[in-house]
Amino acid sequence: MIREKNETLLRQDALGALQKFSLRRHPQDVMLKLNMINYLVNMLGNELDSMSEYSLEYSTALLMNLALRKMGKDKCERIGVKVLNQLLQMIDHKNEQVRTYVNGIL
Repeated sequence: MIREKNETLLRQDALGALQKFSLRRHPQDVMLKLNMINYLVNMLGNELDSMSEYSLEYSTALLMNLALRKMGKDKCERIGVKVLNQLLQMIDHKNEQVRTYVNGIL
């Protein structure tokens, strides 16, 4: 998924699977150790305008699930301005689900 430079079906499927796995503690720990938060923030920052609704929803849901953990909050704090700027860009997004996830992250 990391090697995918643009929107692909492989990345969409990977985001969907990771988001579903992120509901469990152990996969959350693994994703946090692999700096998934940083990857998601960078991806959203670079591709927000060109992402499909599916990828946007699943990536923000995944980011929220990871950010709710103590370790996730610490990771967000380390890149605080970057995360905050990205979330502020998305806070009034037309997609209601995205707005819900952004508010959950904040």
